[in-house]
Amino acid sequence: MTKIVVVRNQKGGVTKTTSTFNLAAFFAAQGYRVLVIDLDPQGHIAISANQVNPSTKFPPEGVYQVLTRNANIEDFLMPAPRYLWGAVQISDTGMIDIFPGYELTQKTALELERIGSNRESLLEALAPIRDDYDLILIDTAPTNSVMEVIILTTADLAFIPTQVAALSYSSTLSTIQKLIDVRDTYDIRLMGIVPVLVKQRTKNYRQIIKQFRDDFGQHVWADEAISFATVWEQASNNYQTIFGYKPRSKAAREMWRLGVKFAKRLRIEVEETYVY
Repeated sequence: MTKIVVVRNQKGGVTKTTSTFNLAAFFAAQGYRVLVIDLDPQGHIAISANQVNPSTKFPPEGVYQVLTRNANIEDFLMPAPRYLWGAVQISDTGMIDIFPGYELTQKTALELERIGSNRESLLEALAPIRDDYDLILIDTAPTNSVMEVIILTTADLAFIPTQVAALSYSSTLSTIQKLIDVRDTYDIRLMGIVPVLVKQRTKNYRQIIKQFRDDFGQHVWADEAISFATVWEQASNNYQTIFGYKPRSKAAREMWRLGVKFAKRLRIEVEETYVY
């Protein structure tokens, strides 16, 4: 069965959307079919892919309509343009579909609380299309709500990008505790923790990485850390993945390396050597 991976951290500003968007492009470049679910009310996944309603310039409210009004999820799927990964394309069979949400996603949580939420509502909505994809990624907002429980009961694995700092360590612990809280009922597991926005490997950085490794062992992917670089913001501002915007950059090579690690954890075969 197709694996569902949630990209999660209770702290904002740790590149959850950027990581989700670019990992989807990595797998599409390898020839895989990827579904990206945008559960962040900012709607940045669809916006980043330049997939918005022509009249409003905003993403459709698919999440709200499907989870609270029993709309058909297939009516809201939006194909991402191939140029997002085409510069490093290995196979032409890859694709990305986006299940978008926007500001009403936040109202979704309140509505579900009001009517008595079904924890498996998203999982049930995905059932008819799940096997159409090789991988499903979920982008999330840095908040706690009934939506978080739904997310964690839908996903098989949780992937956590984090900055290497004391406050980020605390938020990562809180995020993992939530996994533990639902694990007795639902079979979600920690996939990996990757350092992001890394500027320098200082003594303090090494100490915190050691603390992460002492607590979480092989789940800490320090060798796949993503460095801070202005090219990430530039790519986002140009509605591009790093592979489409600057395929020869260090950032693109680092994201490819992370994608390879991600694929190994999922037991998905990929081209490990960066091809550009």
